[in-house]
Amino acid sequence: LGAAIDMNDPIAPQIRLHRQMRVAEEMLGRELAAIEGRLVIMDGPLSFEDKQKGFALGAVKRLHQLYLPRELLPILQQLGRGERTPIFHIGGRYPRYSWFVRLSQTGPTEPPWSGLMRLELHEHVGVERGVMLANLSAGVLPEFSPARGHDPRAPQNLLPIGALEHHLRHALGDQMLIRRHLETLVRSRSAENSR
Repeated sequence: LGAAIDMNDPIAPQIRLHRQMRVAEEMLGRELAAIEGRLVIMDGPLSFEDKQKGFALGAVKRLHQLYLPRELLPILQQLGRGERTPIFHIGGRYPRYSWFVRLSQTGPTEPPWSGLMRLELHEHVGVERGVMLANLSAGVLPEFSPARGHDPRAPQNLLPIGALEHHLRHALGDQMLIRRHLETLVRSRSAENSR
C-alpha cells in the first residue's frame, strides 16, 4: 500500500493517500453494484459510470455546490425529516440525476442546510427508476442518521460510516504512539540532512 511521493509539499502524502482511498472505494463500489438488485450507497459523489446490474447512489455530505437555481433554494429549507426534493439532472463528465433528502430537522442554532444530504445516481438508470430510488433513500437514510452529540458530523455521517471509521481508527492503534514515532523519524531525517 505504501508509495513514494515525488513532491516537496507537506500535504502531499495526505493527498496521495486520499486518492488511493477513492480508487479503492470506487473498485469496491463497482464490485458490489455489479450484483443484480443490490443498492450500494457510496460515501461521496459517484465517480464511475458503468452500467451495472445493481444501483449505486453517491451520498454527498458537504454541500459546496447546490446545483439549483437561487429561486428554488427555499424548497431545501422547507423540507421535513424524510422528505426530498424532486430529482434534477446534472450534466458534465458523469451525467447524473440528483436530489436532496432531509435527514433530520435543523436545530435552533444551525444553518438552514444542516441535516441535508444530496444524493446522485447515474443518468443511465432513467427517471422512473431514479424517482423510485429517491423515494427509497428518503424513507431509509434518516433512520441511519446519528443523533447530534453521537457524532460531531451528525446527522450527515451515517451510522454505518461512523462505525466503520471507529473500527478503522481502533485498528490503526494508539494515535499518540504513532505520532511520537513519526515525529522521531522526521527529526532523525532532518538531523541527517543537516549534516
